[in-house]
Amino acid sequence: MSDERFEIIERPERFVAGDRVTLRFRYSVGGEGLPVGAKLKLGLPSVGWETPLVNHKRFWDLDPSDSRMWLHYKPVNTTFELRTDTGAFLEPHARQEQRPGDKRCMQRWWITFEVIGEAFAAGDEITITYGDTTWGEPPAEVQPVVEPDADFSFFVQMPGGEVREPEGSPIHVAIEPGPPAKALVRLPTVVPEGAPPTPRVHVTDRCGNPPDGSAADPLVKVVLHDRAGRDAGGPVNSVGSGDPTYDGDGMRAGSSETAGVWRASAESATLEIAHAPAVVVPGATEQVYWGDIHGKTSFSGDGLAPIDDYIRYGQDSAGMDFTCVTDHSGCAQGSWITTQEKAAEYTENGRFVALKGFEFSYARGHRNVYFDNHEIEDVWPKERLNLDGDRPFFEYLRTRKGELVSIPHHTLVWTDWDVYDQELEPVCEIYSMWGCSERTVGEGNPLWDKSCIPGGGAQAGMARGYRYGFIACSDTHSGFPGRQYPDRYGFCFSYKSGLSAIRADELTAKSLVDNLKARNCYATTGARIYVEFAVNGHRMGSEIESDEAREITGRVVGTAPISRIDIVRNNMDWKVLTPGVDDAAIELVDEEELAGTTWYYLRVTQADGEMAWASPVWVTAGDRGQ
Repeated sequence: MSDERFEIIERPERFVAGDRVTLRFRYSVGGEGLPVGAKLKLGLPSVGWETPLVNHKRFWDLDPSDSRMWLHYKPVNTTFELRTDTGAFLEPHARQEQRPGDKRCMQRWWITFEVIGEAFAAGDEITITYGDTTWGEPPAEVQPVVEPDADFSFFVQMPGGEVREPEGSPIHVAIEPGPPAKALVRLPTVVPEGAPPTPRVHVTDRCGNPPDGSAADPLVKVVLHDRAGRDAGGPVNSVGSGDPTYDGDGMRAGSSETAGVWRASAESATLEIAHAPAVVVPGATEQVYWGDIHGKTSFSGDGLAPIDDYIRYGQDSAGMDFTCVTDHSGCAQGSWITTQEKAAEYTENGRFVALKGFEFSYARGHRNVYFDNHEIEDVWPKERLNLDGDRPFFEYLRTRKGELVSIPHHTLVWTDWDVYDQELEPVCEIYSMWGCSERTVGEGNPLWDKSCIPGGGAQAGMARGYRYGFIACSDTHSGFPGRQYPDRYGFCFSYKSGLSAIRADELTAKSLVDNLKARNCYATTGARIYVEFAVNGHRMGSEIESDEAREITGRVVGTAPISRIDIVRNNMDWKVLTPGVDDAAIELVDEEELAGTTWYYLRVTQADGEMAWASPVWVTAGDRGQ
């Protein structure tokens, strides 16, 4: 349309993830004008941007230009100005929708302005301010996820349904990382007596992105302390590469306490430091390995990052031991060969494992499938991905059950527990960036902000008699597995990444998957909390028989003071401990007579809000309890 144009007239020089900005856009009405009922739609690059707050009506029947029409005490950060000689006015709305033609299945914030009153004439101008501070709100926050090719889009929708994109739209911008701002000082979770552990440091910007190169690598001075507060020597100087260098004589031998805990204290003038404890376990044969095994790459229709960037982030920035790419129907896509090859390429047994896997998305439940090997196989026929009728998907997986595991996720919104296979699915994802799927908000879930499918959730499945352990992941679509910052890159990602803790005797794909099958694992909201849990000496994930009283034991070593430990019995909070310290032992006895099967698990809550869930132990009554 002649002279119709969309442009940005005020913007920062650079868009940096997490910065606050005020933006001004201008739309020039074309030669045919703009009739009553037409809609102007301004799309932000993603829902990760600050929520646009527009004026709300007070009365429905007043002249819209009358100031009494609007509730001025409602928060407002998005406004408009009109240059017109007509009586045209705009009624604003804001909601999350998908961009026309965008196949990524990712929603954005759309600010819609409907023409009311009279029509706009050719040459009229509409200026939209997003991040307007006039009414007391701060500038708008840029999405926290880096994106090299984001865009602001603008559409005109006519009353008859015709949609057009004026000249100037879309406006392409790059969302760049910020400088180094956060560091994880990581120690091995389980260490033997004697020599102290070696710290590793992993650095990101304030939003969890790999930092930009605008500054030299920051210096992080790390000193280790045993439980008594004695220094192990140092300091250790570490930089963002994750490879520490040592000053002076390096580390000295430390405490040999059998129940000792090593902690790292770190100093940096520029970085916010997060820590993870190392627990001294004499004679330990297992390590606790940390990872996030649920996320998408650009091979998926709704993923952002290339596969190499995805895996490297998990290893280098998130400081994990293992990860996995689970693209939608990845096994049936042309990218499946490359996905398998990359998993094998990045795996270095004993140091880092990239599992081979994919996601199967189905109306009655979403599953991730993980393999214990890196054999390269052909692309699967699409008809194999079917859970209707005789459930050929599960039937096929059973033919390969020795080498794989299937794990349901988002069980509060996606899982119909009528479709479940105990033989293949010994683990359930209880937390992700979607939130916690343990139970509903009404049942006490503090980490959920969505609706729930009736009968969904981890506890609902266990109430049916299903037996599974717990892991936590991210379901990142931005390409940042293990990211400890809510990336909000999509309407459902309200929380930061969780982490899966797998106890294993070695770091290999085979050992990790074997211990998932054994439910020798637990879940956290991202903090590297150490958890032990046993019933009558049988560790988490076990199934036992007993007619005797149950001795429930465990230990939690937190990254912050532990405010609450719930011992859950048959989905009810049976006992509550409130330690108030960062290292708590659990010693309880349940003397109630058993009938049938009873299951127990731990739910841990720290003072900083971080949580953990130990996989359950199932106790079935023996002859006397039948």
